[in-house]
Amino acid sequence: MNTDFTTARVNGENKNVLVCATPSTVMYFVKENKGHEGIKRTPVEYYQFNLTHDHDKAFYNYGGGHQECIDHVLRHLKDCMENESNLKWNQLMRELVKEMIHFRKSLPSDGDRDPDEINPDKVADFERRYDEILDIAKEEYEYEPPSKYYKKGYNLFKKMLRYRDNHLLFLHDRRIPHSNSLSERLLRIFKRKQHQGHSGVSKPWRICANLLAL
Repeated sequence: MNTDFTTARVNGENKNVLVCATPSTVMYFVKENKGHEGIKRTPVEYYQFNLTHDHDKAFYNYGGGHQECIDHVLRHLKDCMENESNLKWNQLMRELVKEMIHFRKSLPSDGDRDPDEINPDKVADFERRYDEILDIAKEEYEYEPPSKYYKKGYNLFKKMLRYRDNHLLFLHDRRIPHSNSLSERLLRIFKRKQHQGHSGVSKPWRICANLLAL
């Protein structure tokens, strides 16, 4: 299941909208808060399978597994390349991530087998290169510590190291998308509906109300 939060205006007040989506089902929830309070009484609270999201740490307390949105990683790596052009790790990692996505998309529909069952050597090589690139990042930041004005690259390195398995889960489970684009696309639809309303978010509020299933 894909999930994500966004903000919205409801009767002149800021609210939070949580989307829960699978390829066949979408539900919106209007909440006062994000985090654990926003997750209460939604499918996320009771979900026992894999969640795909954008590294909202609250989600890590729910579900049976977690896939970080790799499209976000690509954008962050591009930003790192522009701001830390003297480093190699960000360029190498971005190329690797794009290669992993292409590999996953090009796999044949092969029954119930996961990517690492279809081509275990390729997946093992991806993981090996992922680890090697993070070793390069560690060496580069030790040699030249991140600037106090730009620490996004270093923080991304630390996140990709700590949440390694959550960045690579899509290589081990055929059911898991590599990105959270489904949630993001549905929230953009919600935003467009919001702008079409004449008073607050009257129209998207009705959309949410019609889709709630508590």
